[in-house]
Amino acid sequence: MDDSAKEVFRAFSSNPRGIVAVTSHIGGWEIATSFFARIPTEKKMLVVMHGIPGQYAHQSLESSTSKTQPIFFNLNENTLLKVKDFLWEKHIVGMMGDRPVTKSYELQLFFGKLAAFDTTPFRLALACESDICFVFALKEGSRKYRILANQFSPPDSLNREILLASALNEYIRHLEKVVLSDPTQWFNFFPFWKSSPTQPNFGFLRCTSKLSVC
Repeated sequence: MDDSAKEVFRAFSSNPRGIVAVTSHIGGWEIATSFFARIPTEKKMLVVMHGIPGQYAHQSLESSTSKTQPIFFNLNENTLLKVKDFLWEKHIVGMMGDRPVTKSYELQLFFGKLAAFDTTPFRLALACESDICFVFALKEGSRKYRILANQFSPPDSLNREILLASALNEYIRHLEKVVLSDPTQWFNFFPFWKSSPTQPNFGFLRCTSKLSVC
């Protein structure tokens, strides 16, 4: 595990706030989940996934303890409420940031071209006054992974849109750095660079003033 990850993971156990761990389709994000399961802490982790249950089953998730549990975002109308409850109870929520799955996204420069990034993880964190960290897991050899983690240091501002823009920009810069270090492990197999993302029909995703996630 990278030294930065060790520091962030140690901070997990004593953090008095909820945490949104933003990851991406690079390396083995499921491995980072299994590492969390070994941390001596009372915090639990909710892993937000997309698709059909069992479609992308991974051994690390199947063998996780009761400290971690997956939830399928696009199949459960109460997903946002459960995420909110986890964060307000000071637990951890793991979410992808590099593939929009709702209408909450921003077009940002990524390696010099416009790409759409999901802002849902960041809006949820800000709405629930939770901390944000960026977590990546890169494979090094047949049985070895390197876990990278960095905690977002928010600017001195009370403006939510400024905080959102800062968090998203910092996430993108970390993602660029990780992709450059090993581009063969970036598994984002869909049209990434374009003017706007293709939106799935999630009829239950409505904007709510309470969460401000859309």
